[in-house]
Amino acid sequence: MNKVYPSAAAALEGVVADGQLIAVGGFGLCGIPEALIDALREQHLDAAVLDLRSVRPAADLEIAQTFELAAGFLVRPEHPLMQLGRPVGIDEVLAYPVASTPLSDEVARLLIGRYGPQANPDDMVTLRSDETLNIVEVARRSDAIVLTANAAAQGLVPLDMAPALDATARFGLVTLGQRQEAPALRILRETSDECLWEATQTLLRMGVLAPVGRPFEIELGPDLPLIRQTEFDAPADIGRRYAPVSGDFNPIHLWPLTAKVLGFRRAIAHGLWTQARALAMLQPDGVLPQASLQTVFKRPLLLPVQATLWQAASAPNEQLFEVRDAAGQVPHLRARLTRTPHPVQP
Repeated sequence: MNKVYPSAAAALEGVVADGQLIAVGGFGLCGIPEALIDALREQHLDAAVLDLRSVRPAADLEIAQTFELAAGFLVRPEHPLMQLGRPVGIDEVLAYPVASTPLSDEVARLLIGRYGPQANPDDMVTLRSDETLNIVEVARRSDAIVLTANAAAQGLVPLDMAPALDATARFGLVTLGQRQEAPALRILRETSDECLWEATQTLLRMGVLAPVGRPFEIELGPDLPLIRQTEFDAPADIGRRYAPVSGDFNPIHLWPLTAKVLGFRRAIAHGLWTQARALAMLQPDGVLPQASLQTVFKRPLLLPVQATLWQAASAPNEQLFEVRDAAGQVPHLRARLTRTPHPVQP
């Protein structure tokens, strides 16, 4: 999988359409700050969420909505150091490989001041990557220790250090000062303190010997007749392109060979990508203030493939739809989108 591009513009070519907002970040989340700032200035990006310690002051940049995330030395829960049941010192940490994204001079000074010269990142860090997802995955599968923001390392736990690190990653929304603000960016600012997405996921398993609870029932309402609306392509590499966005690098989505090892004839699309692709074609222009979505995933979408979108003639604020195969015979997912109407102005 080739994830190396000469520039941000090359990485976004063929992925971003007019009107879309892309916000990416550094210090452990994703992206090289200097390259992302260049992309802002070249107007390939509307905004970037960056570690502010890595951003040099410049007259043409504006920084807003700063926030901090706790950071530390993170390991898998079964790591030998977690079994000690006590705070650990830097000497014990250095007995294992230490991984990190590039660190700012401020973070380096903090580490050296807290733990001495041996904590200099130039000497301490043995595995470096511009993408935290990569080093976090290494730590999940080994005894490597990751230095990053806690929120960026799902599945890892912070080490109790002596003395305590008490470090944070300070992020901010960076934009180009003289550029007209994109509508999506305005919405992002206005809703930054609101819950934008909440989901409940029910996973089914076959062959359970002693099942508990009630049988699964599809709760999408009446089975209405559906009309074919359009078709779309799911290319062979969509799993590899969507994996960095979703954080789901399951081999069944990446390559035909890795999918075959796990029982599929070919790689399959991420279910959430299929859902999002359908929603993108169904959404009208303008802002959708609030909505709920119920989805039942039926059959995997084998890549590459052409799929079709079907929709029922339902109520004004509801859309019942399916994604089917090209012939319209095999359903891959079925969903109901319920919009919340705009409030009536007094």
